[in-house]
Amino acid sequence: MANRKVPFVSDEYYHLYNRGNSKQEIFLDENDYRHFVKCLFVCNTSKILNFRDHIIEPRIDAFDLKEKTPLFLSAPGF
Repeated sequence: MANRKVPFVSDEYYHLYNRGNSKQEIFLDENDYRHFVKCLFVCNTSKILNFRDHIIEPRIDAFDLKEKTPLFLSAPGF
């Protein structure tokens, strides 16, 4: 995986995108997509979280986690 040579900075907009190798589909079904979105939501924090310990075993919905200071803000409407 490549590392960023230029770090992200506060108060700037970034268009993040990804596609599969040779333009293959990234998500095979709706569950793949939902899992990815939940991982993004959970990882948008400076806290150290373990998905299994903090989400799966307590049987909570990842979207129920509340972070007061997310690392990245989503665009309006998302």
